[in-house]
Formats: sequence, C-alpha cells, structure tokens
Amino acid sequence: MHVVRTLSDCVNGWLCVWEWPEYSGAARSFRGTGVYNLGDIGWRDRISSIWNRTNVTVVTFDSRTYPVRDRVLYVDPSEAYRDLSHEPHDGGGSWNNKIDKIGI
Repeated sequence: MHVVRTLSDCVNGWLCVWEWPEYSGAARSFRGTGVYNLGDIGWRDRISSIWNRTNVTVVTFDSRTYPVRDRVLYVDPSEAYRDLSHEPHDGGGSWNNKIDKIGI
C-alpha cells in the first residue's frame, strides 16, 4: 500500500480514498487488479471522497442482502469525487459512507 495523506500523495496508477469530503481525513490507496473487501481492513462504509488515478474503470459496491441487488458506482480513469454525499444512490440518499467493496 502507498501512503496517502493529501491529494498530492495520490500518485498515478493508484486508486485513493479518503474518509472525509474534500480528500481529507484518513486515507487508503489500492492498485493492481482484484476485488478489495473494505471490511477486511476496517474501511467498510467509511469513504467520502475517491480519486481514480488508474487506467481502468473502477467499480465500487454497496453490498446488499438477497433478493436486493448490490448497488454499484463506476469511477472512470482520472475521475474523482470530492464529496460522495452529492452522488445519488439507487437505494436512496447518497454514496457517502456506503462503499463496501472496490473492484479494480
């Protein structure tokens, strides 16, 4: 994992996430292909801003219990969301603090 403290620390090739809007608070970064279960690292439902510095579209998941389908938010290469509370969620409300898994 690459250490991210500020927006400028999010380097090319990484997906960076922050627990607060405006790319602030605690942060994590991910790279390489795979599905990352955020509950495994204590980050389930904690993401408020995200920046995709990879060259692929990233899929974020809000995991639901059957029969309700998982909700997904796609984050294209170089796309950033400074405040996920402004992004509508299919299940109501916003995407703020609703991401459970990340697929790169």
